[in-house]
Amino acid sequence: MKLFVAKVLIAALAIGGVLVGAASQVAPSVAWWKVLLGATVIALVLFVVALIHAFVAGSIRQVLLRWGAIDTQWLWAPDYPEGFKRLRRGLRDGTK
Repeated sequence: MKLFVAKVLIAALAIGGVLVGAASQVAPSVAWWKVLLGATVIALVLFVVALIHAFVAGSIRQVLLRWGAIDTQWLWAPDYPEGFKRLRRGLRDGTK
């Protein structure tokens, strides 16, 4: 989790840096500290949104696993893979 937070913070700072550079070109009459303050606020908002997304997505995946999902990534497919169904059938019948 610490690595994820660090990556999100670095990404937010990078995006904020791009915004500061673009804003200083678009509105050169605005003071640099106002541009920096605005970029910092935007970066913090992005950071908080990413943390909320990580928490919500992780919670949803945990609930799905508790309800019996084999793998949460398989929810994008309409059915289990054919090989997995054969393996499951074999284990149920005891024939492997």
